[in-house]
Amino acid sequence: IARREDGISISMRRERIGRCDLSKHVVSSKASEVWIALDPRSRDYVTLKVFYTTIKADSDAMLQFRQYIERVAALKHPNIVSIRDMLVFPSNDPASSIASMICIVMDYVEGQTLADYIQHTKNVSKIRPGVDMVHLFTSLSRAIDYAHQQGVILGNLNPASILLRQNATASGQMGEPLLID
Repeated sequence: IARREDGISISMRRERIGRCDLSKHVVSSKASEVWIALDPRSRDYVTLKVFYTTIKADSDAMLQFRQYIERVAALKHPNIVSIRDMLVFPSNDPASSIASMICIVMDYVEGQTLADYIQHTKNVSKIRPGVDMVHLFTSLSRAIDYAHQQGVILGNLNPASILLRQNATASGQMGEPLLID
Protein backbone atom coordinates (compact mmCIF):
# COMPACT_ATOMS: atom_id res chain seq x y z
CA ILE A 1 0.00 0.00 0.00
CA ALA A 2 1.42 3.38 -0.95
CA ARG A 3 0.46 7.03 -0.51
CA ARG A 4 0.59 9.49 -3.39
CA GLU A 5 0.29 13.28 -3.26
CA ASP A 6 -3.12 13.10 -4.94
CA GLY A 7 -4.37 10.27 -2.75
CA ILE A 8 -3.70 6.73 -1.64
CA SER A 9 -3.06 3.95 -4.10
CA ILE A 10 -2.20 0.33 -4.53
CA SER A 11 1.38 0.05 -5.62
CA MET A 12 1.21 -0.06 -9.41
CA ARG A 13 3.64 -3.00 -9.31
CA ARG A 14 0.75 -5.15 -8.10
CA GLU A 15 -0.89 -7.29 -10.73
CA ARG A 16 -3.10 -9.25 -8.37
CA ILE A 17 -5.25 -8.63 -5.32
CA GLY A 18 -6.00 -11.80 -3.43
CA ARG A 19 -6.73 -14.41 -6.07
CA CYS A 20 -7.97 -11.86 -8.65
CA ASP A 21 -5.81 -10.80 -11.59
CA LEU A 22 -6.12 -7.06 -12.19
CA SER A 23 -7.27 -6.28 -15.71
CA LYS A 24 -8.34 -2.63 -15.93
CA HIS A 25 -8.18 0.34 -13.60
CA VAL A 26 -11.57 2.11 -13.67
CA VAL A 27 -11.41 5.05 -11.26
CA SER A 28 -9.56 6.40 -8.20
CA SER A 29 -10.37 8.75 -5.38
CA LYS A 30 -8.32 9.79 -2.37
CA ALA A 31 -9.46 6.78 -0.36
CA SER A 32 -10.46 4.13 -2.90
CA GLU A 33 -9.98 2.59 -6.31
CA VAL A 34 -12.13 0.47 -8.59
CA TRP A 35 -10.69 -2.26 -10.81
CA ILE A 36 -11.98 -4.85 -13.22
CA ALA A 37 -10.27 -8.16 -12.55
CA LEU A 38 -10.43 -11.80 -13.54
CA ASP A 39 -11.32 -14.36 -10.89
CA PRO A 40 -9.41 -17.48 -12.01
CA ARG A 41 -11.64 -19.81 -9.95
CA SER A 42 -14.90 -18.82 -11.65
CA ARG A 43 -13.24 -17.50 -14.83
CA ASP A 44 -15.55 -14.49 -14.50
CA TYR A 45 -14.65 -10.85 -14.58
CA VAL A 46 -15.38 -9.12 -11.29
CA THR A 47 -15.31 -5.57 -9.99
CA LEU A 48 -12.93 -4.86 -7.12
CA LYS A 49 -13.67 -1.87 -4.93
CA VAL A 50 -10.55 -1.17 -2.87
CA PHE A 51 -10.65 1.07 0.22
CA TYR A 52 -7.74 2.36 2.28
CA THR A 53 -8.58 2.83 5.93
CA THR A 54 -7.17 3.67 9.33
CA ILE A 55 -9.13 0.74 10.80
CA LYS A 56 -6.80 -2.04 11.92
CA ALA A 57 -7.46 -5.43 10.34
CA ASP A 58 -7.82 -7.17 13.72
CA SER A 59 -9.96 -4.51 15.44
CA ASP A 60 -13.55 -4.68 16.68
CA ALA A 61 -14.46 -1.96 14.17
CA MET A 62 -13.20 -4.16 11.30
CA LEU A 63 -15.18 -7.11 12.69
CA GLN A 64 -18.34 -4.96 12.67
CA PHE A 65 -17.58 -3.83 9.11
CA ARG A 66 -17.10 -7.46 8.02
CA GLN A 67 -20.42 -8.41 9.58
CA TYR A 68 -22.16 -5.57 7.76
CA ILE A 69 -20.61 -6.61 4.42
CA GLU A 70 -21.76 -10.20 5.07
CA ARG A 71 -25.34 -8.90 5.51
CA VAL A 72 -25.05 -6.92 2.28
CA ALA A 73 -23.56 -9.95 0.49
CA ALA A 74 -26.58 -12.01 1.58
CA LEU A 75 -28.90 -9.67 -0.35
CA LYS A 76 -30.27 -11.35 -3.48
CA HIS A 77 -32.23 -8.91 -5.62
CA PRO A 78 -32.18 -8.28 -9.38
CA ASN A 79 -31.43 -4.58 -8.83
CA ILE A 80 -28.57 -4.99 -6.35
CA VAL A 81 -25.09 -5.99 -7.52
CA SER A 82 -23.95 -9.16 -5.74
CA ILE A 83 -20.95 -9.13 -3.43
CA ARG A 84 -18.83 -12.26 -3.81
CA ASP A 85 -16.13 -11.73 -1.20
CA MET A 86 -14.37 -9.31 1.10
CA LEU A 87 -10.61 -9.32 1.63
CA VAL A 88 -8.68 -7.35 4.24
CA PHE A 89 -4.95 -6.75 4.03
CA PRO A 90 -3.11 -5.17 6.97
CA SER A 91 -0.46 -2.59 6.15
CA ASN A 92 3.14 -3.72 6.43
CA ASP A 93 4.33 -0.14 6.99
CA PRO A 94 4.01 0.94 10.65
CA ALA A 95 4.73 4.57 9.65
CA SER A 96 1.81 4.69 7.20
CA SER A 97 -1.47 6.37 8.12
CA ILE A 98 -3.17 3.46 6.34
CA ALA A 99 -3.81 0.53 8.66
CA SER A 100 -5.62 -1.73 6.20
CA MET A 101 -6.71 -2.20 2.63
CA ILE A 102 -10.24 -3.55 2.20
CA CYS A 103 -11.19 -5.15 -1.09
CA ILE A 104 -14.80 -5.91 -1.91
CA VAL A 105 -15.24 -8.35 -4.80
CA MET A 106 -18.51 -7.83 -6.70
CA ASP A 107 -20.10 -9.17 -9.86
CA TYR A 108 -18.90 -7.27 -12.90
CA VAL A 109 -21.72 -5.57 -14.77
CA GLU A 110 -21.22 -3.88 -18.13
CA GLY A 111 -22.76 -0.42 -18.13
CA GLN A 112 -22.43 3.15 -16.96
CA THR A 113 -23.45 4.94 -13.79
CA LEU A 114 -26.61 7.00 -13.69
CA ALA A 115 -24.34 10.02 -13.09
CA ASP A 116 -22.50 9.32 -16.36
CA TYR A 117 -25.80 8.80 -18.19
CA ILE A 118 -27.20 12.11 -16.90
CA GLN A 119 -23.98 13.95 -17.79
CA HIS A 120 -23.91 12.52 -21.30
CA THR A 121 -27.60 12.89 -22.09
CA LYS A 122 -28.12 16.38 -20.65
CA ASN A 123 -25.67 17.74 -23.23
CA VAL A 124 -27.62 16.19 -26.10
CA SER A 125 -31.15 16.63 -24.66
CA LYS A 126 -31.91 12.90 -24.65
CA ILE A 127 -32.96 12.19 -21.07
CA ARG A 128 -35.99 10.00 -21.60
CA PRO A 129 -39.07 10.98 -19.61
CA GLY A 130 -42.07 8.84 -18.81
CA VAL A 131 -41.72 5.08 -18.91
CA ASP A 132 -37.91 5.03 -18.40
CA MET A 133 -38.11 7.26 -15.30
CA VAL A 134 -40.98 5.22 -13.83
CA HIS A 135 -38.99 2.01 -14.45
CA LEU A 136 -35.83 3.54 -12.92
CA PHE A 137 -37.51 4.72 -9.73
CA THR A 138 -39.74 1.64 -9.36
CA SER A 139 -36.76 -0.74 -9.68
CA LEU A 140 -34.63 1.26 -7.25
CA SER A 141 -37.49 1.64 -4.77
CA ARG A 142 -38.06 -2.12 -4.75
CA ALA A 143 -34.36 -2.79 -4.21
CA ILE A 144 -34.13 -0.26 -1.37
CA ASP A 145 -37.29 -1.63 0.27
CA TYR A 146 -35.92 -5.19 0.04
CA ALA A 147 -32.57 -4.14 1.55
CA HIS A 148 -34.31 -2.30 4.40
CA GLN A 149 -36.48 -5.36 5.11
CA GLN A 150 -33.23 -7.34 5.47
CA GLY A 151 -31.81 -4.79 7.94
CA VAL A 152 -29.45 -3.10 5.46
CA ILE A 153 -29.82 0.67 5.33
CA LEU A 154 -28.46 2.45 2.26
CA GLY A 155 -26.82 5.68 3.33
CA ASN A 156 -25.20 6.88 0.13
CA LEU A 157 -27.81 6.73 -2.61
CA ASN A 158 -26.72 9.02 -5.45
CA PRO A 159 -26.41 8.80 -9.26
CA ALA A 160 -22.79 7.58 -8.96
CA SER A 161 -23.92 4.58 -6.87
CA ILE A 162 -26.47 3.41 -9.45
CA LEU A 163 -25.22 1.37 -12.39
CA LEU A 164 -27.27 1.07 -15.57
CA ARG A 165 -26.74 -2.44 -16.94
CA GLN A 166 -25.93 -2.33 -20.63
CA ASN A 167 -28.91 -4.36 -21.80
CA ALA A 168 -31.00 -1.78 -23.61
CA THR A 169 -32.58 -3.21 -26.73
CA ALA A 170 -33.45 0.08 -28.38
CA SER A 171 -31.12 3.01 -28.86
CA GLY A 172 -31.50 5.61 -26.15
CA GLN A 173 -32.80 3.31 -23.40
CA MET A 174 -30.92 3.80 -20.18
CA GLY A 175 -30.60 0.16 -19.07
CA GLU A 176 -31.59 -1.79 -15.96
CA PRO A 177 -30.67 0.07 -12.74
CA LEU A 178 -28.52 -1.68 -10.12
CA LEU A 179 -27.40 -0.43 -6.71
CA ILE A 180 -23.63 -0.79 -6.48
CA ASP A 181 -22.68 0.84 -3.13
